Amino acid sequence: MEAVDSDMSHPLRFKKATVIIPVHNESCVASAVRSILDNSAPLPFDIVVAGNDGARAVPSDPRVRFLETDENALPSAKRNRAVEASDGDLILFADSDCVADPGRIKGAVEAMSEHRHVVAGGLRFPADAVCGL
Repeated sequence: MEAVDSDMSHPLRFKKATVIIPVHNESCVASAVRSILDNSAPLPFDIVVAGNDGARAVPSDPRVRFLETDENALPSAKRNRAVEASDGDLILFADSDCVADPGRIKGAVEAMSEHRHVVAGGLRFPADAVCGL
């Protein structure tokens, strides 16, 4: 039996989403992770933060997992490693210096379920961002 979200008239194709955040500089990752944790989502989700030891400054939450990667690995290598380690059937990416909109996960699920296309999302920066932008 497929799961159906009460707000949507179509069946969901996905059982779990994984949001992957490659990290090199930990100064902003906590805000990025918190913004994703605050998302309303029509399915369970987790977050894989992939980076070196200095990137462990993430909020403590059972949905957040840290994946140790080589300090010199490029973001693409960190993303690939995190995809291999994930168990979500919908993979979303976020940058460590971005704050996700509150409906980002829900919007991605709806778009992918309805249109079956690759989804690209936007970002917003908080007014008090001090991430060296």
